Amino acid sequence: MALLKLHLPTGIEFTYYDTGAPSQSHLSYRTLFAVHGFSFNGCMFFLMIKNAHGCQNIRLVVINRRGYGSSSAVTSEEKLVADTDPAQYVNDRGKEILSFINLFVKREAIPIKSDDTGFGMVGWSMGATWNLAALSQLDSDDISDEIRSTFKQGFRGLILHDVNSQGVGWTPEKTWFWPFSLPQVPASETFPFSLLWMTGYFDHPNISNPTPDTLIEAAPSLNRVPTIFNIQEPQRSEVFLQENGVSTDTTIFYSLPAESTRANFEKICINTSTSMASGVVLGEKTIADTLYTSWKIGETTKLPAHVIPGANHFVGVSLAVEA
Repeated sequence: MALLKLHLPTGIEFTYYDTGAPSQSHLSYRTLFAVHGFSFNGCMFFLMIKNAHGCQNIRLVVINRRGYGSSSAVTSEEKLVADTDPAQYVNDRGKEILSFINLFVKREAIPIKSDDTGFGMVGWSMGATWNLAALSQLDSDDISDEIRSTFKQGFRGLILHDVNSQGVGWTPEKTWFWPFSLPQVPASETFPFSLLWMTGYFDHPNISNPTPDTLIEAAPSLNRVPTIFNIQEPQRSEVFLQENGVSTDTTIFYSLPAESTRANFEKICINTSTSMASGVVLGEKTIADTLYTSWKIGETTKLPAHVIPGANHFVGVSLAVEA
């Protein structure tokens, strides 16, 4: 699928994938804007791109965030903001996502006025953090009335897909295993080592009522090879940002104040007067922290939680390359 471009009035350029309007829709369909996490670009949604038209009349638009997939790089001035006020940096990027969606809806004449039309957002992994920041900025003074009107008329809900505790600003109930920070692993080997773990399948014993002490943290299943072994070139280069997986926002994410991220989450997912979330999606065999956090979000917010049987953290790629 071709990589497309959209320029914001500020001069910022976003690249994206668009499945287009379903041919059988007759202008009655919904649009889903997907946002990826860090170290991996919009190609993470290969499976969704492939199957969008067969999934309840959906048009899928996958956005490459700043610095990914040829979208505009982060400027030196923006990096300075990230260093001094990472929460403001993420909120600024959230405003750009709002601007992209508004401009796309207007330019493509996306149907938004009836109950069976409109648009939603899905954030995979750390992408949920950016979506939460975006929606939290809708009441900011520098958001235009046009953008607010577009979302008031057409927004149908936010889906949180396999998000971890840090992504919603929660203090973990335990220190989860995290291969990126193991001192024994040389820096040059951290990303490939972590890929073996992140793309693995974990045989958790009880996902209907998980507890931190019963989930499998470090050792993926021996019964199924990690997704990374099923992704060959050139697809591998399309999915991963670069060999070491480091992007401008990787370090920014880890420096985000938990209270800021948590405030955005509570505003969008818990506060009844401002809630805009519609559900949680998680893989049955995903990483322990994301499984427990996603399950806990559903329990705390009473949002419906959908478990994808047999799926790992990389479900958007793994099922596509294995299909």
